[in-house]
Amino acid sequence: MNILQTWLAKLAGIKPEPEAPQGPSPLEIQAQENGDRIQALEEELRQQRREMRRLRTALESLFGQQTGIARTCALLQAGKEGVQAVMDFAEAFVLRALEEQDPRPEAAMLRARLEETLRAFGLEIVAAPGVPFDPQVHQACDSESSPDLPDSSVARIVKPGFLLEGVLVRPAVVVVNRRPAC
Repeated sequence: MNILQTWLAKLAGIKPEPEAPQGPSPLEIQAQENGDRIQALEEELRQQRREMRRLRTALESLFGQQTGIARTCALLQAGKEGVQAVMDFAEAFVLRALEEQDPRPEAAMLRARLEETLRAFGLEIVAAPGVPFDPQVHQACDSESSPDLPDSSVARIVKPGFLLEGVLVRPAVVVVNRRPAC
């Protein structure tokens, strides 16, 4: 009710009816919707930042591993370190890769590059679980029973082995699968 209507109602002796409560104005509704959108965008930004930090950490880890491979290769090329240093580095890398089984394409690419680099120096890694036990390249340290694997196959790699230009330098230390006799 505007001021003129209120004044006329008083002159006529009519009591004005109380105004019905009104909802939020269109401007208030618009402001609320914009506030909700801003909150949603801020949350999305926070999630994107978390994902970026996670990816940065993963890439730094992969870069560190790649730098280690490059440093080892440079030492080999300079003749400052023997094959033992490369085997020790590769062993640590292979065991970590076997433990993690990292499915990311970056990790698979890094593992492939390590194997390619080692092959360039004549080294081949013997570290494949699930293959038949071969006493020429494997050394059994224990046995376990797993129904998923064939009898006398490599169940787990304890320490990877190495071939240098096809000649066994160090056998792979493995756990052999033994199925119980029925």
